[in-house]
Amino acid sequence: MEQLREEYGADLEVRDVHVQLDMDERLAPQIVSCADSAGLAAREWQTMPIIIVLPGMAIAAAAMVAELHGRMGYFPCVVKLLSGPDRVFVVGEVLDLADVRSKARQTR
Repeated sequence: MEQLREEYGADLEVRDVHVQLDMDERLAPQIVSCADSAGLAAREWQTMPIIIVLPGMAIAAAAMVAELHGRMGYFPCVVKLLSGPDRVFVVGEVLDLADVRSKARQTR
């Protein structure tokens, strides 16, 4: 996450939210619990700049984006991770999902 601090400022606050899902249980409540564990108040969800590293499982990532959009009122920015040297993940890019949505609306 040092790459993100370099690009977005040294005071970038990083919250490590552990995502361990039980596939035998309903997914939505688990995603709510993961978002809750970030420890942000409602106002913080709506006012803080937030960049998310999504869970790797597609259905969990989709559910997380929906949950965060509901809390934030807009789509978050998400991190695309790449495999770097020594099997360490590095930031490939930060994708602004709100911008992706806005551009897609032009094709309607």
